[in-house]
Amino acid sequence: MATLIDRVRGNTGSSTSISSDQEVLDHLQSGAKYVLNSLPINVIQMFGTLTTTVATDTGVSCSDKYRVLSVRRGDFECEPAPLEQYYAYSTALSVTSLNQRSTIFPVYFKRDGVIYPKPAPTTSVNGTVTYIGLPTFDEDTSTHLYNELDNPMVLYASGLDALQITRYWVNLGLIEAQGSTGEARDALNKAKNLIDNSTALSNGNDAEFYLNEEDSEMIQSNISIAAQELKRASIEKIVPTQIVQATNQYLQMSQSYFQRADQELLMYARAKGADLGGGDKQ
Repeated sequence: MATLIDRVRGNTGSSTSISSDQEVLDHLQSGAKYVLNSLPINVIQMFGTLTTTVATDTGVSCSDKYRVLSVRRGDFECEPAPLEQYYAYSTALSVTSLNQRSTIFPVYFKRDGVIYPKPAPTTSVNGTVTYIGLPTFDEDTSTHLYNELDNPMVLYASGLDALQITRYWVNLGLIEAQGSTGEARDALNKAKNLIDNSTALSNGNDAEFYLNEEDSEMIQSNISIAAQELKRASIEKIVPTQIVQATNQYLQMSQSYFQRADQELLMYARAKGADLGGGDKQ
């Protein structure tokens, strides 16, 4: 059986000289995050979930809990509460804060990667966190994300891999355009920044940033604008036509795989009687 890496490379035609096996595994991990974050909670729960209990006020670490589905204190569901109310439960307070909840209307806070049910759990009334973990992959993994969801995960990873190949061709074009101050170099620089600008990651205006934010509309917008810039680059003959054509090919391939991943997830959710966007993403 083909591994997940083989399936991604089979879609994009990538080689280890452009994207290493570890980078493809990272793409698959991003695909898993995309799937788990996109599906509504009632669909995710069909695959089984994990729970952790706590009987003190030490909280529950989220380091291995990718998506928290629910938090309970005893028999009651906890509502998420804004972090600024966390200190209302401080033992240093000499009076009871108006922000404190009763035992039948508990809340929870997520602070520094730890979930705290409030009022604090006790040995007789435990706190319970229900969650789903993030899958891990290696070079030999052939199936993982509940089998039937492997395909949208692989499609999303293929979109990322195609973007990586796009960056490779854009960089080749920039090398060819060295020394030029004309439209071609300017257009290639803009295309590269729209796809993956390491400086812009913190500013939030490149495709990689929007992929991390799972903002599919902005991803498509950036890819479309990058394609226009590449067309502008082809007007001047500084960059070989082959490079511009290959860059456009993989840019369009990336867009196609992201769209197909969205479509497959939507069909899957509807088949399960749900729709995307119906879940509480935490």
